Amino acid sequence: MNTANEVIRHVLLPVILVLLVIPVFISTVGTHVLSNEPFDNESRLIFLATFVVGQISYSLITSSTIGVVFFPSLDGLYLLKKVGKACAQYGRSNNVFCNQLVVLFISNFTTFVVAGLIGVLKLGRTACKIPSSVNIAVCLYTGLLFAISPGVLYKKENVLESVTNILVTCFITTGGLILFKKWTQPLILVGYMLLVGLLINGIRLCSGSQTVDNLFMHDKLSMFSIKEAIFNKFVGFEFKGDILSSNIASALTLAFLNVLIFAITILLYSKKLKAKVDLNREFIAFGFANMFTMICPGNLNYACSLLFVLSGKTTKYTAALTGICSTTVFFTYHLIHSHIPIYLALFILQFIGVSYLVDYVPLLAKLRLFDLMVTLCLTALMHLNCGVVIAFSISLYLVIQTRILVSYGIIRKTPFISD
Repeated sequence: MNTANEVIRHVLLPVILVLLVIPVFISTVGTHVLSNEPFDNESRLIFLATFVVGQISYSLITSSTIGVVFFPSLDGLYLLKKVGKACAQYGRSNNVFCNQLVVLFISNFTTFVVAGLIGVLKLGRTACKIPSSVNIAVCLYTGLLFAISPGVLYKKENVLESVTNILVTCFITTGGLILFKKWTQPLILVGYMLLVGLLINGIRLCSGSQTVDNLFMHDKLSMFSIKEAIFNKFVGFEFKGDILSSNIASALTLAFLNVLIFAITILLYSKKLKAKVDLNREFIAFGFANMFTMICPGNLNYACSLLFVLSGKTTKYTAALTGICSTTVFFTYHLIHSHIPIYLALFILQFIGVSYLVDYVPLLAKLRLFDLMVTLCLTALMHLNCGVVIAFSISLYLVIQTRILVSYGIIRKTPFISD
């Protein structure tokens, strides 16, 4: 029995989760972008190739011998979705859809330059000295992004029904997390997921709810070609200089968040697994990986990396292989999406989102109330990216100001004034 449990715990469950479950259900976003938006097959091949090269380059350059999975970021995929929408609305002859590509190119190039300079100048340790308020702010951002993404992706006309579905899924997810964290048995998690899947599927059949397939567009639209956009628009005479100025703020914001989230993720990863990593080399690897994935920003996938380590595969070469496999699943998911109930996808997405938040609940006691309120209000009232960047700036200013006041003896250091 113990041997069977070990095999399930360290081999079967992690491999299935890494190579199938998490990439498949997170890729509901990718399916929107690559299956339903009007991209031609050549452009889809370019997307896939750049991600695979990014996976391999990071896995080979990283200093960690423990598997790390490099994965497309949701922010980049949302921008790609905007490209498809603009193409469908304005047609290929309009410069509107090119603007979003400019954002991706600039943000990735900026990420490459900034991360590379941090690594070359050996500022990795300094860059990772992130105040706890900023750490929690970004983790709240990540958790909220995952938790609300089903509501964004599957927004229905009946708002009450949509909100109810998300709340029910959150309650189910929280219950599963409590069970799993209390007993930490993979079989409990698998059984719970199967029961929830059957329950949700039964509710769907009884209520006649939609599946993922019914929510996708299948209209025949003019195909968008990345190659045409680059050579005919950016290089040709139709390129307009105001594209850069009108999109520079969005691009720099995205690049800033990429580097910030990477720094926090690599810290969490090394502390959780007690892995020794060269932070400077990690930033160089991150920069090069984003240089190769110029079409869409990428970042470390914390959940996939942890599950990958549980499988017992701890070399960078198998990490590269896992990255390629997960990316392939990511872009071929549209072949099976019609068989997946939408509520099951919601469950997986929010399981990940709530788990991000639950891990940081104990740290909330160390965060000053003002920082927390500023972060949450800005994140809720404004766009998530803008809210977190502004909250980061305010938090960083408050931390620096507090340290100066403490050093001069103007105020006394307390448990609520953390480093």
